[in-house]
Amino acid sequence: MMEINIHEWKDKSAYILPGIPESMLEPEFAALLHIVAFIELSGDSAIDPVASAEALENVCVYLSRIKMERLRQIQKQLELISVYGQKMGWSGDAIEFVEGFLENCGVFDEKT
Repeated sequence: MMEINIHEWKDKSAYILPGIPESMLEPEFAALLHIVAFIELSGDSAIDPVASAEALENVCVYLSRIKMERLRQIQKQLELISVYGQKMGWSGDAIEFVEGFLENCGVFDEKT
């Protein structure tokens, strides 16, 4: 079986969120966070901006179905990931993305 190195063909404007420790976030939500970061933070040459906007709108619709109690738990996890990212030297864009993920989708407000 041929081994494929995905880093050989990656567009330089494609954004890849650094890894998140397993103990910090459920794998399903970590996967969602990674793909949304790719869609949101990649340049237009890596991903079609019109299609990505539509995909992100759909993600936000699905996130809006999560109960507020669970959203609060997720927000706390995202805050811990932000602190972790700062310690690990993540880019400012990555930190800002993680911190504002739920709020930018319109499903969570710090005042709620």
